[in-house]
Amino acid sequence: MIKLVTLLKRRPTMTRGEFEDRWLNVHAPMAAVFPGLRGYVLSFSIQPGEPDADGVAQLWFDDRAGAQRSYASEVGRSGSHDASSNLSRRDHLLVSERWAGAPETQSAKSYKLMIGYRRAEGTHRAEFVEFFRGLDAEMLQSALGSQVVRLCVDEAGQQLNSGVEGNLELIHRDAVFDGIVEAWYDDEAAVVAARDNFAGSTADRILADASVSSETFLLRENVIVSPPEEIQPARLLAG
Repeated sequence: MIKLVTLLKRRPTMTRGEFEDRWLNVHAPMAAVFPGLRGYVLSFSIQPGEPDADGVAQLWFDDRAGAQRSYASEVGRSGSHDASSNLSRRDHLLVSERWAGAPETQSAKSYKLMIGYRRAEGTHRAEFVEFFRGLDAEMLQSALGSQVVRLCVDEAGQQLNSGVEGNLELIHRDAVFDGIVEAWYDDEAAVVAARDNFAGSTADRILADASVSSETFLLRENVIVSPPEEIQPARLLAG
């Protein structure tokens, strides 16, 4: 199973409210019928002001090639055209994931802290992947104040080609992030507190030392198409 993560920033002429309404009611139904789609979660930023990303889309496919075939289809190209026409930022990354959390589902927890990391200059991908996979689960849970934590990493350095014309194939290049840490919470106050408490923690320092840059997102999730049970934390325990 592979997950496509897309960072979404609305076009300047659109308000955040207009963006959220359009993505939920117009774009999401288009993406929900992409060929080979195994799950779709759409999250919106709860950060005040002007966040770097207004939303994050996560779509699951059987593998990277399946994700690319889906976006190369007529339905996929139509969805890509709609997205590109209404966004000023559309960054993709394809990641594998593992849970570092309790044997429970996160379905009742719709607030999420997501932090994306770009590996340090001079660090080979394989080295970063090994480091990221080896992060201590209990340390992360403690630092993030959550028992439901997910680690996502780009193992292959392949990006989705979400164009609308020509022969669309996977692109071999670095994505905006090499790894993502996600944690879930019960409400907005809890996720804001988690962000503040994580800053300066041992886990934060370890990740910062291995990275050249990072971005933090405070999100509220909307499940459009439920991901398969086998990728829910009830089935995938830490280790």
